[in-house]
Amino acid sequence: MKNITSIILIFSIGILSCISEKKETPKIESKKEESKKKEVIPVQIEMSTIITNDEIIEKIEQPKIDTTNTFIVDDYPIPDELLKGKYGLIKSGRLISHDKAWFTNKELSQTIIFELYTDYHRFITYHFDNSNIPRGLIEQIELHIDGGEIASSETKEKEFTGLVNKSTEIESKRFTSNKGIALNDSKEDIIKIYGNPDKKRTEEGFEILEWYFEGDEIYEGKFENSKKQIARNSFGYRVTLYFKKGKLISQILFNDIP
Repeated sequence: MKNITSIILIFSIGILSCISEKKETPKIESKKEESKKKEVIPVQIEMSTIITNDEIIEKIEQPKIDTTNTFIVDDYPIPDELLKGKYGLIKSGRLISHDKAWFTNKELSQTIIFELYTDYHRFITYHFDNSNIPRGLIEQIELHIDGGEIASSETKEKEFTGLVNKSTEIESKRFTSNKGIALNDSKEDIIKIYGNPDKKRTEEGFEILEWYFEGDEIYEGKFENSKKQIARNSFGYRVTLYFKKGKLISQILFNDIP
């Protein structure tokens, strides 16, 4: 009897231990699942902070430029619409003008010439008094003769007035530049705009002042640390002014391109 009782007791204990193991197993599995979930969350967060190559390239291509020490180059209030059909080949005697737009005003007796580049870019601008044109200014204007050869100084001087007479007549108000500079302005007033000139010289009775400005397209320093202002949207800007008795007679604006 005692043996039977002992056997039953041992058997019951075995059954109870199996049941307890089954109950504990789900708890162990659930803890594993929770640990896996916790491991997945940091990976998701890390992926959200990855910067793609395209984003890096975009940041490089769009730098923040400090323009505190830059200025817009001077120009004239002559819109591109007026340039259409007004440049190309203009001829006077043997003298030929290519890729230039000529504008004049008889009342002022003044002429503006734009030497144009792609998309009407005003590469060089000449503005002068028709009755007092510096020879040095005429020499700088590239003109040709039949056959495409560069015109000689003699041909230029002889036929230049003929080209001026073929210029397009426009309003006098367009002969004052965007910076407010007009012929007959005083030297002192213009120095207030550009500062002291980089170079001075006298030629054929004209006092010639020149300014040189680096362009922001190639400038490698910090604008705010530059001793001089930087020309905006330019590869280099040069101003040459001719004075007679302290009054502006002619000016040449050179806005470089790549």
